[in-house]
Amino acid sequence: MRRLLRDFLIVVGLVAAGVAAVSVWYLTSRHSLHNNRPLGGPQVDVSHVQGIQSETTIAVGPTNPELLLAGSNDELFTTRVYTSSDGGRKWRSVGGPPLADRAQCGLGDPAIAIASDGHEYYAFLADLSCVQGEDLPHLFVADRATFRAEWHTFPVPGPPRPRFLFDDKPATAVDDSPRSRHRGRVYLTWSRYGNRTPTVLETSRSDDNGRTWSTPTAVGFYRFEPDTSTFAVGPDGSPYVVAADPFDGLLWIARSTDGGAHFRDLHAFASTRPLYARSCHASAFPIPAQRERCVNANPIVNIFARGPRAGQLIVTYETRECNGTQAVYAVGLDPRLDRLFRVRVNPPDRGRSDQFLPTSAIDRVTGDLWACFYDTTGDSSRTHAWYTCTVSRDGGRSWAGSGPRGRRSL
Repeated sequence: MRRLLRDFLIVVGLVAAGVAAVSVWYLTSRHSLHNNRPLGGPQVDVSHVQGIQSETTIAVGPTNPELLLAGSNDELFTTRVYTSSDGGRKWRSVGGPPLADRAQCGLGDPAIAIASDGHEYYAFLADLSCVQGEDLPHLFVADRATFRAEWHTFPVPGPPRPRFLFDDKPATAVDDSPRSRHRGRVYLTWSRYGNRTPTVLETSRSDDNGRTWSTPTAVGFYRFEPDTSTFAVGPDGSPYVVAADPFDGLLWIARSTDGGAHFRDLHAFASTRPLYARSCHASAFPIPAQRERCVNANPIVNIFARGPRAGQLIVTYETRECNGTQAVYAVGLDPRLDRLFRVRVNPPDRGRSDQFLPTSAIDRVTGDLWACFYDTTGDSSRTHAWYTCTVSRDGGRSWAGSGPRGRRSL
C-alpha cells in the first residue's frame, strides 16, 4: 500500500509539472479517436479557482512525503501557492508571495524547492513595467521557515541599465547532501535577456535562506542561448545546470566544482533538432496539438542520490523525429558528464503521433525513475493528447510498457 501511495505522489507531482503547457484540445468528427489506457488515479482539484492555471510546479518534502508545495500562474498573471499536508488528498490555495510595498503588474514562472530543514523557496518573475523607471520582468525569491509560515520576498540582483532587459524561466534547487560543505545552499538559474548581447544563462546562490544572493555567474556565455533550464545538486554537493538552445537544437550541461562560483565544465550532450519556429510566440515549435502555445525541449535533470547509481544523472527531454513528429528521450550521464546511454522513453510510433512536454522525477525511497508527457497516440489527427506516465526501475535504460496499455493516463 505504501508503494502505491509513493507512486501516486510521484504521478501527482509530474501531472502538476506538466499541466503548465495545456491549452485547449479540440476534436472533430473527421478522424479516429481511441484511448484504452487505464486511469492513473483519482483526480483532485488543487487550485479551487476558476480560469486557467498554467506554468505549474511542485515539490515534495524531502523528509516528509506527505508535505506538498505547488505553484502556478493564472490567466490574470498572478502567482498562486498550493499546499497539502496529507499527500495531495486535500489542498489549500492562496495568493502568491507578496512583493512587500512594491507595485506589481503581473507575476509568472514560479519555481519551487523545499529544503530538508523545512525551509521553502518560491522563485518567480514580477512584471514592474507599470512602475515609472522600472524594467520588466524582475526575478524575486520568497522564503518561509516552515510550512504555512509567513513569506519573505527578496530581489535577485540585476546588471546595470541599459544593458538589462528582462529575466525569464527560473529554476531552483537546494543542496541537501550530508557530504557537502555547502549543505543548505540555495541555487537559482534563469535566462537573462540583454540589450545588444545574446541571451545568457545565469546562476546565483544564497547561504542565508534566499535573503541575499551572489553576483550572477554567466554559464556558456556566447556558446549557446538558453530557452529553458533546469538545476540539480549531486550527492557530493556538486551543482549541475542543463539548458536547451532552440536555435542550434542542442542540449547543454555544465558542472561546478566550487559550489556554484564557476561552471567551467560545459558539454553539449544531445541534439533535439532545432525546435525554433518564427510562427511561435516563444522559442518553440508548433505541432497539431499546440499550434499557438507550441512546444520546446523542456529538459529536466535528475540525480540519483544513493545506491549503485549514486551520482548518475538522467536528463529527459523532447525532440523532433525525422518524420516530423515529437518524441521523448532520456540520456544517462556519469558525474563527469560522459554519456552512458540515450533511449527513447515512449514506444516507437504506431503511425504518426506526438509525445511532448515531458517531465520526470526520482522516487527517493525506491530509486524508481518516473517520466510523464502528453501523448497523442490513439488520435489520428494528433490534436488530442492524453497525459501519460511511465516508470523505469533500472536507472532509465528501459521503461515500463510497450504501448498505451502499459502506461498510466490521466
